Amino acid sequence: MTLGPRLVPALFALSALLTPRVEGASLKWDKDFKSAKARARAEGKLVMVDFWASWCTFCAKLDQTTYKDAGVVARLSKTTVPVKVNTEGRKDEVELGDEHGIENLPTIGFFTPEGRMVARIEGYVDAHGFLKLLTNAEIEGADMLSWERALQADPHNFAALYGLGARMYELNYLDDARPLLEPPLAVRHARVPLEPPPPRQPAREPPLARQAPSESSALDHSRGHDADWAHLVQRPMPPAAPHRGA
Repeated sequence: MTLGPRLVPALFALSALLTPRVEGASLKWDKDFKSAKARARAEGKLVMVDFWASWCTFCAKLDQTTYKDAGVVARLSKTTVPVKVNTEGRKDEVELGDEHGIENLPTIGFFTPEGRMVARIEGYVDAHGFLKLLTNAEIEGADMLSWERALQADPHNFAALYGLGARMYELNYLDDARPLLEPPLAVRHARVPLEPPPPRQPAREPPLARQAPSESSALDHSRGHDADWAHLVQRPMPPAAPHRGA
């Protein structure tokens, strides 16, 4: 079947009408990080922070392409509260960038309503790649949102403290991880003996040289992941033995 010369332009026009216009989509940006967290807390969403600066050409490219894609706009509007943070702007914006070590622009950060980092994207990414990375952030964020809600109901919830602490440790937020991990580790490492331990046999050789490898191996095996995080818990060292001269 051969299409007439007048029918072909009409079909193209119809196709254009039926195809979503990417440039027509737009995100609704919140005014600042504090208000974005409050809104995210009320709506059960993540906060997406777009760290930018006026000189950053790829930041502008994100605005012109990725953030105007209809699929991206729909997903972000459903699962996040987006907010822009100028790393050279107001004092609170500069401090937020410094707090999270923002050095490369653009950087996109995903946060819980309590301000904990979930994931970050560094550099320009097109709409297709952005949606893949957004899915990962949504999955990680769902667990963290659940743990934060659990802690609001019970500040001593073991699983929530341990889960959030482990996640903060993985993201290298050690100061945030420590207060979360200290209570669970204190419980896990507390041992109440049911009977007095047997007396120790005198060692015939330096105990550290003989026992250190096996003790270290057994400790790592018994603690599992705790072995990686135990150094975060500060414990006082025993007093040194007094020096006696000859």
